[in-house]
Amino acid sequence: MKRSFILILACWSVRVVAGPGTAAAQRPDSVQAPTLFSFYQQLYSAYEHTAGQVLFHPSDKYGFSSAGFSATDGDWRTYQMPASSNTYHITSKGAYTLKKVKLSGAFAYKRRLEDSVGWMLKPDHHDTSPYYLASKKPGNWDAHTYELKGAASIPVAGVVFATAGAALTMGNYGRFNDPRPEISRYRLKFSGGLGLQFEEWAVVLSGIYGYGDERNSIGYANKMNNTIGRPDYVSHDIMGYGYYRTTGTALRLQEDQHTKGAALVLQVSSFNLSYSLEQAVRKYSRRTKDSNEAIVAVPIADVTQDRHALRANYSWESEKLSHLLDMALTYEQTSDFNKVIINGNNYRGTAFSVTPAYHARFNDWEYSLSSNLTRDTRKDGTAAVDYAIQTAAVAAGGGKLFHLGNNLLKLNLQAAYRTDMGSELNIGTQYNTFMKGVILPDFAYYSAEQLRYTSSLGFGLKVQEVVLMPYFDYSLVQPLQTSTNPYADFNPAHSRSTYTFGLNIHM
Repeated sequence: MKRSFILILACWSVRVVAGPGTAAAQRPDSVQAPTLFSFYQQLYSAYEHTAGQVLFHPSDKYGFSSAGFSATDGDWRTYQMPASSNTYHITSKGAYTLKKVKLSGAFAYKRRLEDSVGWMLKPDHHDTSPYYLASKKPGNWDAHTYELKGAASIPVAGVVFATAGAALTMGNYGRFNDPRPEISRYRLKFSGGLGLQFEEWAVVLSGIYGYGDERNSIGYANKMNNTIGRPDYVSHDIMGYGYYRTTGTALRLQEDQHTKGAALVLQVSSFNLSYSLEQAVRKYSRRTKDSNEAIVAVPIADVTQDRHALRANYSWESEKLSHLLDMALTYEQTSDFNKVIINGNNYRGTAFSVTPAYHARFNDWEYSLSSNLTRDTRKDGTAAVDYAIQTAAVAAGGGKLFHLGNNLLKLNLQAAYRTDMGSELNIGTQYNTFMKGVILPDFAYYSAEQLRYTSSLGFGLKVQEVVLMPYFDYSLVQPLQTSTNPYADFNPAHSRSTYTFGLNIHM
């Protein structure tokens, strides 16, 4: 689970079910540029989560592309988040049906320019692995990430279908200040399976396999910064959530990852369920030189992550409304085998999230209501840290599409509230530098009561079968109470805002 708090943004919807034996009041393909409606975007994304779902994709043909710029600023953050950031993105996705062959695909590119990120010499703070390199000194990052994925279903014989998919994520990351990491990462995942499609129900079983690696090389432009006399610049091996060791020199960290798993997709009338189980084993080693100046890899630890994901939804039509009940549930468990300090387990982490939601649409109006329960635990045996975050959130929103002759105006408003549900933090008798810089700010931020407001305004220009929509988004996160811990090196405070300018292309 992502370490950032989970706020459920509103989704507004027309619900159309495309599955065996399903009759819908209005198919997405009967609406010009259906992705103008937030729910169609949500619906399509739900059927693009696992490759086996392509068999039931509700659209025979659609396309959606977006390009934009966003800026984020504010001190309501952790020390591992940037004080401010600028992000550029380009995304494109779609689905297509050719006779009985269904295809879906997506591409995304993102560039992040981040200012003043501390205690983190890794690509992003969302990564739940407890092993990485870090330095207390804040620095500025330039991060490039590319994602490409696709899926297909092909008839084999009678009611039997074959499904296949692939997903590739690549990135290059660097920092402008000492210490200066140069990081390259890639993840490649394949899936394939068989499905049975009958008149009233259908099922798909798939296997999953993936691999990837990450290389992190730390250097210093000013060699004096890599000395014990300048502790803020020193690189550290983070080995848990509280335990770390000083490396004492520039170094290279290597990660090799292998993933295996399985997925099930079931469609019965207007009910859809998907479940996936994946296990990722991430092997960490330090690349160094032996007595002959040859590069060798010295093992540090193995991290095992088991992730369960369940998604279920049910829809129906009343006289004037389309309705959707949706639930998403994830559970992840992380454990390690440390080969340096104890030659055994040092860390245990779990992450649980469940999000039920209701969506409705009436003509050009859209509404939604959702809730969320989250539990995130981390236990570091060596550092005697026991961390547990428990929160609950509710969100509501609405949207309206206005017709201005041949053009369109789209307005969305969203609000979300989060509260603490008994979070606890226990630390041993002494705070170390990592605890002051990371753990204490993390706990203050993720357990706090807060509000989030989001608004979006777009103007659509119809060009034949395409709608071009320049848009502006603004969001504000406001804590309802803040606390100052005298032992912390950083205390989250005030608020945090993000604005985005962009262009959406609906086809």
